[in-house]
Amino acid sequence: MEIQGIFLRAEKLNSSGRVYPVEELTKAIAAVQPRIKEGTFLGTLGQGLALEFLPEDASHKIKDVWVDDEGNARASIETLDTPRGKIVEELIKSEVDFRLSPRGTGIVDLETKQVSEYELYSIDLLEDNE
Repeated sequence: MEIQGIFLRAEKLNSSGRVYPVEELTKAIAAVQPRIKEGTFLGTLGQGLALEFLPEDASHKIKDVWVDDEGNARASIETLDTPRGKIVEELIKSEVDFRLSPRGTGIVDLETKQVSEYELYSIDLLEDNE
């Protein structure tokens, strides 16, 4: 099952109180392209505190990541034939809404809230409670 959506909006204060310049998103997306091409850029259902997760916890493969003309960082993901991937598919069939959520690190300027040196580790699926 394929899912597409926005995982970050550039140049706007987000719900975590951070602003991601489009240049930072573009660099971070370029850095993960080899993993996308290799098929090793994976995500999981839910989001823990660690930057990485065990491969057996993967629920989906990230197939494409890009910044659109409006500065939205978007992703296309495909569920995997794993226990967590099957849970995602069943929840979607039951009309549970999800949102894409980035897992990454960077330096946040305390005054401007802008993020620099951003590294994207994964894009996870979270239940959309908004």
